[in-house]
Amino acid sequence: MKYKDFYINQLSDLTDDTEVIVAGWVEDLRDLGKIKFLKIKDYTDSTQVIWKVEESPVEVGKLIETINQNDVIKVKGTVRKSRVAKKGFELVAKEIEVLSKSKHPLPLEIRGKIGASLDVRLDNRPIDLMRPRTAKIFKLFSEVLKISRNFFYKNGFVEVVTPRIISTATEGGANLFELSYFDKKAFLAQSPQLYKEQLTMGLEKVFEIGTFFRAEPFDTTRHLNEFVSLDIEVAFADYRDVMEILANLIKTISEELNERSKEYDEVLNEKFLEYKDKEIESYSYEEIVDMVIKKGGKISYGEDISSEDIKLIRDLKDKFFFVTDWPENTKPFYIKVKDDGTTESFDLMFGELEICSGGTREENREKLESRITRMRLNLNSFSEHLKFFSYGMPPHAGWAIGFNRLMMIITGESNIRETTLYPRDKNRITP
Repeated sequence: MKYKDFYINQLSDLTDDTEVIVAGWVEDLRDLGKIKFLKIKDYTDSTQVIWKVEESPVEVGKLIETINQNDVIKVKGTVRKSRVAKKGFELVAKEIEVLSKSKHPLPLEIRGKIGASLDVRLDNRPIDLMRPRTAKIFKLFSEVLKISRNFFYKNGFVEVVTPRIISTATEGGANLFELSYFDKKAFLAQSPQLYKEQLTMGLEKVFEIGTFFRAEPFDTTRHLNEFVSLDIEVAFADYRDVMEILANLIKTISEELNERSKEYDEVLNEKFLEYKDKEIESYSYEEIVDMVIKKGGKISYGEDISSEDIKLIRDLKDKFFFVTDWPENTKPFYIKVKDDGTTESFDLMFGELEICSGGTREENREKLESRITRMRLNLNSFSEHLKFFSYGMPPHAGWAIGFNRLMMIITGESNIRETTLYPRDKNRITP
């Protein structure tokens, strides 16, 4: 059976009386007796289907009377230009076939005209995706993934896929989900950190987009236990080099979304679109701490900078900025430490939301082992990683973007669950 030969967004380009087959979901119905209207949608768009007693088969009209909202139908008909129809054309029904019936009442109002709680929407995510705004967010999610991949390919990166089942902590000290791996203990990876560093030996410039896991019992609007991470690692580079790559990626995404702004208008954050030609500001850790103290914040040098601290600095609201040169005690063991006790590191923030963390990595094995020991981590746990630092490990740097958080910024959403199809947090493991 042929279900469709056109998607709905292709119909406007067709000439009058072109015969087409489309399939999709019934979004709305109006029965005026001798004239009946259906609004049918697929993933590209929606259009009006019209039945008139004098120009369409009677049995089609009778079938329409049995159709309900969200039924799945196939329509064979002809395209007709119309000044009355919102899209400038309508589809004159010649044949209709019901492919699937929908139960009623629906868990959600699919036109998006009646609000629903986030929990109800997440419990019914496939139906939530029938709502125009939700669908646009996740089409945009896909578009940003595509833009990002193209950016890295154009800049000579190699895409890699690293293991999700690991034998030891990558970051050291972070909470991991433990699992049984035959007769061994294993964990779900919280990042590709050690693997991507190793891969710079043979591939030099690598990137990975994948799902990772953190067993941290947060219950906030910006944390997940399963999340998408966009990672890079570059040989013969330092933190300033990879900061430039990151700024160029943000600029590229903003440029391309500006060109598509009409398509995604209602889900695009205007503040993000400004970065097609706006530079990202940069401050040292020490400068940010001084700003917080001047605004009355309670922070001492060497402490982590919290989102509440950043909120005190109103000039940083709704904008990207780098925070560089963090103290040694605030960063993982693999970050290069400078002679003054600061590190070649950075975070990328958007207001109080951390989007990305990165830096220059320590390529000297002795210094790396010393740092691991000082941080009271088990040196033996990292033996499989450390051995490669004896065989020509190049200077290298990299970063990791929390992709779901980046999508929060791009869409202007305040809850990370709005930019995650099936969120996993400490309270949610279904659907």
